[in-house]
Amino acid sequence: LTGRPEGNWPGLALTDPRLDLVAIARGFGATAERIEHRHELAAALNDLWERAEGRPAVLVVPVSGRTPPVGYPLR
Repeated sequence: LTGRPEGNWPGLALTDPRLDLVAIARGFGATAERIEHRHELAAALNDLWERAEGRPAVLVVPVSGRTPPVGYPLR
């Protein structure tokens, strides 16, 4: 799926199969964590900076809502 310009982020509407972004990042040698709730963000960002010392670090943050069109339709 490539997403819809009025909804999903183009290229990121991947649901079947659902990608495990944490596992993918770890497979490339990065430390990786995922949060599920907004109240976890501040602590997760602090942890991210610590994990990023000398190596790649990834924080997966799910977002919801609609994405406004960007550059669509092509004219």
